[in-house]
Amino acid sequence: MVHIRPFEEGDTARLLAIEKVCPHGNEHCAVGVDKKFDFTARYALYDNWNVLIAEEDDGEVDGWIGWTVKQSPAQQEPYVYLAEVMVHPAFRRKGVATTLVKNAEQQAQENGSKYL
Repeated sequence: MVHIRPFEEGDTARLLAIEKVCPHGNEHCAVGVDKKFDFTARYALYDNWNVLIAEEDDGEVDGWIGWTVKQSPAQQEPYVYLAEVMVHPAFRRKGVATTLVKNAEQQAQENGSKYL
């Protein structure tokens, strides 16, 4: 069974390992942030960021979702920007990403965001 929990500093090595086996995973993101050693470096661009971890009962990490709350310039309403969703290939097609997105959506609504 998949459990969702907040990111902890001890997750960094496992998340970077998952990212390397994902088709779109590499050591740089679009803005050129070096994320080889610091998983959270990619989120330093945002004032308030969140990472949720999906893990099995035995503690094995399946994947994660990273998101931040932004303000819509046109509508002046808070919304959630999904920065990334990554799931280890061994856990794909099992509802992990869907569960992560639903949890992010729930937290967003609890924090006053109107949409993703």
